[in-house]
Amino acid sequence: MNDKELGKAILDYAKGYAAALFNGEVGAPSQSDCWYCSLSTDDGQPLGDAMGDTNHLLLHIEESYYVPFLLVRARDTHPYYVSAFLSTTIAEMWNGKAEPIPSLHDLMEHQAMRLIRRYMRGQLGLKR
Repeated sequence: MNDKELGKAILDYAKGYAAALFNGEVGAPSQSDCWYCSLSTDDGQPLGDAMGDTNHLLLHIEESYYVPFLLVRARDTHPYYVSAFLSTTIAEMWNGKAEPIPSLHDLMEHQAMRLIRRYMRGQLGLKR
């Protein structure tokens, strides 16, 4: 897959992820998440990064597997892309305490899509 095709695949994945997230289809991070996304080394580096393996991310795209912990990694990697409101809303959704405010649904979905897209492009070596 060339860079243009990969960029399109990442964008499609990010849009699908964000839509699924705000439709309540992406649960909270758990032990059943992708190990390369969820596990960390002693210094906090994701296992996939420590192993130099990005193939798991390509599989997530191919399978439309919306790994909850991937969003956590994206948030931690790019905190300036996450509004406090988005972060709080996601945390409350994952804790079963709230649903997105309907009037802000599109805005939050767009913010989440941009965050996931930026993270995946960076992890897969594409220019931002």
